[in-house]
Amino acid sequence: MSALLSPRRKCILEHLSENGGEASVEDLISAILNSENKERNYRSRKSVYVSLMQTHLPRLEKEGIVRYNKSLGKIALISLPEGFKLYAETVGRYDVPWSVYYLFLSILMLLFGLVFQSFALTVASSIFTCSSVINILTQKIKIRSG
Repeated sequence: MSALLSPRRKCILEHLSENGGEASVEDLISAILNSENKERNYRSRKSVYVSLMQTHLPRLEKEGIVRYNKSLGKIALISLPEGFKLYAETVGRYDVPWSVYYLFLSILMLLFGLVFQSFALTVASSIFTCSSVINILTQKIKIRSG
């Protein structure tokens, strides 16, 4: 399921699965720009195009998920990763990731522990805060390394 670690690859797979399993490069660029709420100018389109060609499509092809026909400029879905539909249904585009939710919750509890001078609450919430930060950083590293 490493293909889903990148929001752009997730967007590619969602777009392909919702549109008959095939799309043009231009369709994917538009879908990604739309999902990221970016302007549709030359610079943004070029940035997305470069990331598609250099990173995302080669990765998805390597994993046997899509096939890219360069001469036609078409991407065809071969097979979705196991559990993709469940993942796509439960993790919405605008949802707050659980790791971020738990980070804010643990920070709030840490503040309560400090305000009410509760040693046990301060220690426990400090541990959860550290754990949340580590989880978020680990996810970011996995996404960047592709």
